[in-house]
Amino acid sequence: MNFREWPLVLFTLLFSAAAGAATMFWAADLKNGPGAAGAALAVFLLSAGAALLSLFHLGRPGRAPRSIGNIHRSWLSREIVLLLAFNTAAAALVANDLL
Repeated sequence: MNFREWPLVLFTLLFSAAAGAATMFWAADLKNGPGAAGAALAVFLLSAGAALLSLFHLGRPGRAPRSIGNIHRSWLSREIVLLLAFNTAAAALVANDLL
């Protein structure tokens, strides 16, 4: 496999792990349990790391914000918007647990 493709492989693995951890966090109802802050932080770090790794696959990372402009027709734009929404929700969980 070409070295340029590894960021997408790692993005897929990390974001899948973050989504799975968030699902298990919700299913086990750890929201008020003793490990809630650590679990929320782990979900946030996994999803933020996946988002950061995905930038390494772009030819021009400075143009990344333009990728969400075609949300009405592009599945990739929708994926990016949903990733940002997931990261925002994970950050809100971390902030809620820390306050």
